[in-house]
Amino acid sequence: MLDTQSDGTQDGLQPFGFGSAQSSGRPVLRRRNRARSDRLAPVLSSVLVAATVSKVPFYIAGGVLAGWAVLLSTIGLNRPDFPGSLRGQRGVIAVSLLLVVIAIAMAVHTSTFD
Repeated sequence: MLDTQSDGTQDGLQPFGFGSAQSSGRPVLRRRNRARSDRLAPVLSSVLVAATVSKVPFYIAGGVLAGWAVLLSTIGLNRPDFPGSLRGQRGVIAVSLLLVVIAIAMAVHTSTFD
């Protein structure tokens, strides 16, 4: 508990400002050691900026997936027999699945710190 001093202030606090509490006879009090918190604010904001995860990997993976989809649709519309063989079909499915999994993984990774 804070001790009241002879001048009416509490230990560690000093009068501040002219608010409604001042006009009612009660002093408005603030802490004397405000410099510590002023020095801490820039450090905390730097730490928070460093802790945020960039969304660039997700944007790249999503862009590659969208590009792949446009490429497949263009080839598929121009060549009715695309991909031609069972091995080609499996290759297209494997690449598509891999790109989807990577895009989903990047979405989860970049959203975990928001």
